[in-house]
Amino acid sequence: MKLAQLRYFLLAARAGSISAGARMANMAQPAFSLQIKVLEEDLGVPVFERGARGVRLTPAGERLFDRATALLRHVDQVREEVVNATDEPVGEVRIVLAASLAPRLAGRIFWETRRAFPKVNLHILDLYRGEMDDQMAPRYVDFALRPNVTAMSGITSEPVIAQKLYLVGSELPASLGETIEFAELRHFPLVMGHKTHQLRIEMENIALREGLSLNIAYEQDSISVYRSIIQSGPACTIVPYSAFSAEIEAGWLSAARIESPFIERVLSFAWHADTGLSSSALAVKDLLHRCIRDMVEEGTFRGRLL
Repeated sequence: MKLAQLRYFLLAARAGSISAGARMANMAQPAFSLQIKVLEEDLGVPVFERGARGVRLTPAGERLFDRATALLRHVDQVREEVVNATDEPVGEVRIVLAASLAPRLAGRIFWETRRAFPKVNLHILDLYRGEMDDQMAPRYVDFALRPNVTAMSGITSEPVIAQKLYLVGSELPASLGETIEFAELRHFPLVMGHKTHQLRIEMENIALREGLSLNIAYEQDSISVYRSIIQSGPACTIVPYSAFSAEIEAGWLSAARIESPFIERVLSFAWHADTGLSSSALAVKDLLHRCIRDMVEEGTFRGRLL
């Protein structure tokens, strides 16, 4: 089994097609297919189910996908560590930002990284918690900035900032003011995530403790869909200010901070404890931390630094 074969396998698996994988590897399809076949012969099991519409992972292929992703990430880290021992940060760094943070932070950290570490190729994903878990499980990313890290096994975390939650909509009454009591949320039709979405779970747990109920009228699982729905009709949502800060400050949406009880979400850096961070990933993490601190001090990002 060769590392190159594992890379070809991952290309085909992610593309769902041998031919697409070959194009991504800049190889002739017969040569690419041969490498996959040699890999399967070496393992003694098929890793793909082949069909007219492409390929799907077999159970053995799914296990190989997770392990190959982790292995190749580790190999890349080793390469970066050797290079960075005598040079500036280089190579690929993959990070995940909570979907509510990306609108405010992604552009800032992208361009700050380009200026500070021009040899680093930064990839940014904006995901919900379940999607983050899927990406972190096979070690596909270097680190995440996300809520609710404390209970995750095998993950090292570093608290960064606590954010208050807001009721946001385009048709909030002018009399509402800057704050709203939690008990008053029941008067507003809400668009929120599915019942398994962590923020919804937190809000419903608070409502249960307070002997209240929320009017969750619509279920969606995308920040961009939330935005479209609340901008175009009489629905609201509950998010950190950063999720829709541009729209709020432009006057397209209104926001009221939720109080009584006072609610904060703690956001933390998270990465795998056993592999740690490469020097390049550590440099980007520290830079992102500084960006957040600077933005809070500038007043362009709301939260309580930890």
